[in-house]
Amino acid sequence: MADEVYVSSAGDLLATSILRKELEVLLHQKPFSLDLMVFRGDVRGTGSDSIKVRQVGNDDIGVVVAEGAAIAGNTALTDGSYTLTPARIAIKRTMSDLMAIVDSSGLVDEVALARYNFSAIMKGVHALFATATQSLSGTVGATTVDMSATNFFSAQQTLQSRKANGRVIFHGHQQQFNDLQTDIRGEVGPWQLVPAVQAMLDFKGEDFKGQLNGVEIWTSDQTPDANGVDDHGGAMFVKGAIAYAQGSAKPVQMRGRLIAPGGVIYTDYDPDVDKAEEALVTNGFFSASATQVLLGCKVITDHV
Repeated sequence: MADEVYVSSAGDLLATSILRKELEVLLHQKPFSLDLMVFRGDVRGTGSDSIKVRQVGNDDIGVVVAEGAAIAGNTALTDGSYTLTPARIAIKRTMSDLMAIVDSSGLVDEVALARYNFSAIMKGVHALFATATQSLSGTVGATTVDMSATNFFSAQQTLQSRKANGRVIFHGHQQQFNDLQTDIRGEVGPWQLVPAVQAMLDFKGEDFKGQLNGVEIWTSDQTPDANGVDDHGGAMFVKGAIAYAQGSAKPVQMRGRLIAPGGVIYTDYDPDVDKAEEALVTNGFFSASATQVLLGCKVITDHV
């Protein structure tokens, strides 16, 4: 029998694949750093590109003075400051008019690309935050040695010794958390019986891993390398140790601009009529810095 109407022989009558309209997101790191920092303002309309925050020490001790005696001397206020200067974070994509014409999914357009760009800018902010944690004071852990429960306790006790109070956070690489999980398996004693410790051994694919000893554990692929590429540069700190500032854009421009009301991150459209294409550039202006270095410490442990 010949000339059957088979799929295997239909050739040009069939498409090689069907393009579904659904869009699946590949594995990625969701940016969450803004929740772990304190906001120190917006430079828009201020007449300056920087924000300077004043600091004052309040840990002076009064002395006993005998009756009729003069106090020994004057005690000056301990003061300080830090400066945040928002700088540009940007990403560009170019889309041809032909692509916009032939797209059958309805998912490739300016608004969709602007959304993808927004996530990229936020990851850039997260990188600023992760880098800032490496300016915190002191280090626990040892180079090329896996993270352990001992490292976790050492960082926790460092903050306790400094009387750091508030929301305590550990930010590190996924590998650091994996190594911590492995070490917890070998713990023997009363700590092993705490439900939160047992919960640490559960599968945790998300960014937030839960709480251990009252410390929030967050992991990110933006955790910087340390000692070249030998280690990961995690950190434990109290919220307030890292601050950020921003510069929000004007919503109305002569050229096309996409920005949410009250938004900070914006996308400009730049058509190139000669090439029949359109460039989309998304911008955000941010700065992040360790502002109270004694409110945290670095956790440096093995990379693999």
